[in-house]
Order: sequence, then structure tokens, then C-alpha cells
Amino acid sequence: MNRFHVLRSGSFSGGNAPLALCLAAALAALIPGARSACAAELTFGVNPWGDAEQMKAMYRPVMEYLSENLGVEFRIVIPPTYDALVDDFVSGHIRIASLNSVTFLRIRQRMPSVRYIATTTREYGGKARDHYVGYIITLKDSPVETFDDLEGTVFGFVDIESGSGYKMPVAMLGLRGTTPESFFKKFFFVGTHDELAAAVKNRCVEAGATWDNSYEQNTKRFGEIFKIVARTPPIPNDAWAAHPSVPRALVEKIRSILLETDTRTKTAGGSPVLDPSLGQPAAGWTVRDAGFYDDAAQLLLFSPGD
Repeated sequence: MNRFHVLRSGSFSGGNAPLALCLAAALAALIPGARSACAAELTFGVNPWGDAEQMKAMYRPVMEYLSENLGVEFRIVIPPTYDALVDDFVSGHIRIASLNSVTFLRIRQRMPSVRYIATTTREYGGKARDHYVGYIITLKDSPVETFDDLEGTVFGFVDIESGSGYKMPVAMLGLRGTTPESFFKKFFFVGTHDELAAAVKNRCVEAGATWDNSYEQNTKRFGEIFKIVARTPPIPNDAWAAHPSVPRALVEKIRSILLETDTRTKTAGGSPVLDPSLGQPAAGWTVRDAGFYDDAAQLLLFSPGD
């Protein structure tokens, strides 16, 4: 039986009384021959960048595999917003998370003791990459051809905490000495990258900000209807991180398992741990130093008032 559950944000609240016991059990599970009367349990949070049901499906094999190797029960939590993910992590309601670079940097500002685990890698052109690129997209029949052509258009952002879907494009505007309020005729926050692609397709907005993986997924979904008019500088891939309450030995064990996992790895039941057919963008994990995220912080944490 799988040792994980899927929850929506708000399905838990308050403290976790058995936490100390369960975390102790997690540590015991790392010691050969140790036994525990309590099945350890950790909540795992994910950036709400896409359709919730699709994201649940893509992370189930990962959590199943970790459960098999750790003896720890995971609860998958899909918060409704990036802000909710930050708050739930800092409060300790989420203890392990896959965080986009903006969310990771924000959490680190509020909680310097957050424990970095690893950075996801993705395959592009047959090579693993530890960063991604934001795209500004429009329809192929649009007269917009460059970033400057976006002036006076109706534009779509994803979420105020999205690196590619808001932070980077706003920083690019800032470098031009302007803001969304003065550059665009109107702009909207649509919620997710999938909804952004749909808004462009349905001409609810003339153009919008997304990222390369979502562009590829939504090109499969809607067909070859989009064109890319601008690209952002490289953005670090998602960081897996642990709340300081998670024992360091368990963090190190999770890191070790992730670093040995790739697209060939399968669960005990024979399912691919990282299945691209489910929309899973990760192809594995690598470990980077803190500077990897620090180097992008100035743009990712850019504020129009700066």
C-alpha cells in the first residue's frame, strides 16, 4: 500500500501533536534494524504552477519511491497560491517542498535556517539542465514580434510570486525604466501557466509570460499556435528544501536518494519515478551552492519600487 496522500491546501490546520514522535520514527527508519510503532509522516508541498490534478499525478511516483526507501509517509499538499506555500512552509505545516527559485529565496529571507536539499534538473536536447528560461508568448498571427512591441497591449501574468510568469518580465521592464502600469494598456494575473496559455489562445490577452516547459506542454495541448517574442535570462530550477524541524540525517538521506534518481528509476511497482508523459518536468537532481540562487536574486526579487 502506498505511503502517501494528496491534500489540497486548507485540509490541515494547527499544530501536529505527534510530530516529534513521527520525526523520531523517521530517524529510526534510517538505522538498520530499528523498528517504530509510529509510521513517520511528512507533508510535501509543491508550487501551484499548473493544473492541480495533473500535478498530483506527476508527483505521486516520486513520493511513492521516497516512501519505499525511507519508510516515511508523505502527504502531498498543493497550495492554492505561492503565498500560501511560503506561509505553510514557514509555519511548519509543510516540511518538505519543491520550491521555485522565487519562493525558495522568499522562504530563505524569512527563515535563514531552511535546509536546502537539491536542485531539479530537466532534459533539453538530450542534456540535463539545472535552470529554465521564461518566455513571452503571443499567437502566431499577432503583429507583436519583440518585447518593445508589447507596449500598449493587454498582457497576462501568472502570479505575483512566479519567477517566469511575473518577476523576470517586471525586472526586464524595470531595466527599461518602466512598469507594467505604464507599459501595458491593461494586465491581468490569471493564476497558473496553463491558464495563461489558454488566455492567449482565446485572445483574452494579447500576450503573456510563461516558462519553457509550460510552453512545450501547452503547444502539445493547443497545437502550434504560439510564438515566442522574448526570453528571460536563465532562472534556477526548483529547489527541494526542508523545514528546520526535519532532522538533518533525514534531509541527507532524501538528498542521497534524489541524486541517484533519474528517468530510468522505477518504483517497486514498476512505474517510472519521473514520468514525462505525466507532465513531470524533472529528469533528476543535482546539488548547487548557495550562490546559484543568490546570483539570480536581484532580478527574481526585483520590485518596481526598487
